[in-house]
Amino acid sequence: MGKNRVHIHQLNDEGNVFCQYLINQKPNSYVLEKYHEAHRVSDINLDSSHFDKLLVNIAKMNPFFTKLVDAYACVFFKRSVLRKKMILLLAILESCAPTHRYLDLADPFGKRMLYIRLLLRGLFFMLTLLLSTILLMPLHLMFTLVGKLLKDLSRKSSGRDTTKDFRLAIFDWRFSNFNRKSSIKNRKS
Repeated sequence: MGKNRVHIHQLNDEGNVFCQYLINQKPNSYVLEKYHEAHRVSDINLDSSHFDKLLVNIAKMNPFFTKLVDAYACVFFKRSVLRKKMILLLAILESCAPTHRYLDLADPFGKRMLYIRLLLRGLFFMLTLLLSTILLMPLHLMFTLVGKLLKDLSRKSSGRDTTKDFRLAIFDWRFSNFNRKSSIKNRKS
């Protein structure tokens, strides 16, 4: 029961921050209840990697970090758990009575103002994407590299000294990348 309570608290935190990011409003109890229910009946967290968990934890800090992580994920990590959670929450918000107005409202401005707003949003997105790439790309590469090394290590190890195997896996990875680069150079020559 204690673990379930922590899980509900985490989902409440996610729902609050993600709603603040999506519609600039706090969710009502109905939205949070449906968000919990969707997590209970779906396998949204089933295929999550360590990097997925990191992204969700960073995103639920506050709406600014949600914007950074969402910008990164929508370009470089489209199948992330964070994107699935955002789409799920957006569907809930769009289908319930008090919050659907924030998503269904038409802009009362003319075409010129629409173009200006689109341009500003595009520029702001590019800045956000640049910042998020600088901050998250090294982490993403590190998690991917370590994951591949550990997968190779677990495949190769059969009860031997794992420290030696880890060093061999790093050497194998470096050597295979060196061979790939030298074969590319030889093809160009």
